[in-house]
Amino acid sequence: MENSSSSCSSESDSEGCGYLVFFMKKGEQSYTLVEGETTIGSSVDADIRLMPQTAPIHYCSIDVNEYGIATLFNKCTASLIKVNEAPLKDHTILRSGDFIQLQGKKFQYLNDFITNKDIDEFIKGRLAPSHRKSTTILKSARQSISSAKKTPMSSKKSPTLKTKTPSQLPLRRQTRKSESIIHSKLPNSDKKSKRYSAISFNTRKSPQSTRKSPQSTGKSPQSTGKLNISTRRSVNENLRRLSLSNARKISHEYQKIQSTYAEKT
Repeated sequence: MENSSSSCSSESDSEGCGYLVFFMKKGEQSYTLVEGETTIGSSVDADIRLMPQTAPIHYCSIDVNEYGIATLFNKCTASLIKVNEAPLKDHTILRSGDFIQLQGKKFQYLNDFITNKDIDEFIKGRLAPSHRKSTTILKSARQSISSAKKTPMSSKKSPTLKTKTPSQLPLRRQTRKSESIIHSKLPNSDKKSKRYSAISFNTRKSPQSTRKSPQSTGKSPQSTGKLNISTRRSVNENLRRLSLSNARKISHEYQKIQSTYAEKT
């Protein structure tokens, strides 16, 4: 296995991105990953070149995002790539400790900064996109998420509508026509109760509103009593006169009928 010069980078770029450990016959050889794409194959332009170089092929690539999470992509469908003894068809997110088999070569992905919990959170989409400047980006992202959950959402206050209660509403006066319509629709028992309530309502009026003071009329109670007696006498006298006049008319007509009947006989 050979490392091309194009794959060399500074330690700041590779910090927290993980590394690969290749198991060779002579021993182990490690390769530090950087942010971005790292290609593995037999081609000359591959970042990690595998021997023997039979054909210029890129077998696979490892893409490390800004969070330090690595994803393995299968670049050649003809080549058999296995991850933890399981065939890889398209791509998979690598976890620290995963074993990869390619063209008879076996290597392991390791990352001491990324945990399985971080990967699960990334898969669920809970991490907000940001530029990673150090390996503590995941911790700061988790803290920002937890603080955002604790802060309550700003709720808009709904406008307060002033509504009157039934006790504050003015009483609606019913006309005589509406009262008669309601009274006609009520059953007999309700009519009686309605009449009783009307009588009781009339009797509840204060004597000041119903009784007229003698000063307002200008007549004393004695004078009003005398007037009532005189009016009754005048009415009785008129009735007596009418009855006498009617009796006289009837007797006169009766005498005429008798005289005409006597003449005919």
